[in-house]
Amino acid sequence: MISFFKRKPVPGDIIQGDGFEVVILRTNRRKSASIKVKESYITVTVPKWARLSDIELLIAKKSDWIKKQLLRQSAVIALSQRDYTEGEKLYYRGRQLTLSLQNNSEESISIKGEQLIISTIKGKQATQSTKELISNHFKELANQELVERTERFAKMIGTTYTAIRVKQYKSRWGSCSNQGLISYNWRIIIAPDPVIDYIVIHELCHLIEHNHSPRFWSLVGQFSPNYKEQRNWLRKKGLLLVI
Repeated sequence: MISFFKRKPVPGDIIQGDGFEVVILRTNRRKSASIKVKESYITVTVPKWARLSDIELLIAKKSDWIKKQLLRQSAVIALSQRDYTEGEKLYYRGRQLTLSLQNNSEESISIKGEQLIISTIKGKQATQSTKELISNHFKELANQELVERTERFAKMIGTTYTAIRVKQYKSRWGSCSNQGLISYNWRIIIAPDPVIDYIVIHELCHLIEHNHSPRFWSLVGQFSPNYKEQRNWLRKKGLLLVI
């Protein structure tokens, strides 16, 4: 399985970082510290006995990492709040598309060259209508693309699956069940083609190796030689795969 938020932390001691605040959560259930960044809320969960000076030192060491997470997540928030106006930029299979809006008697959507052309019914709430059209269209395209790629790579790898499911997941890009069901997050259709191929290959290889052992990664590497590059792309930019 390949994995990738609005919740306030419970009250606790607060550490002032370099331009941010961190809430300390103490628990008897942990033996080590864990830092989480969720939509500008930063928490560090530590054992009850942890000294404040040690926690402050940890936050100082992780300051650059925390800032990067804050920047990434602020970019996601900005994308999720877009208003879908004329000329706005979206991505499909890694290609940048320019939004072109038209009024019509019926709704339609199509990709022509570098344009995403959308016709909406005059008088209908534009932003919500446009977002729904784009999401539904991309889901249909994702289903077509992922079925085709799964069939193609399954033949190359020499394995078989029982079914393919394409839907929206909150925290994963793909998964493979013991029964041979391959599931994908439709939003991976926004990513560049090599990243999409890597996810498909990754899940198909789980039909042969149900783990992440060296043998599994060796198998993935046979069909996706640059899989480490694609995996890193997902880790760094996966949060940006939103409509």
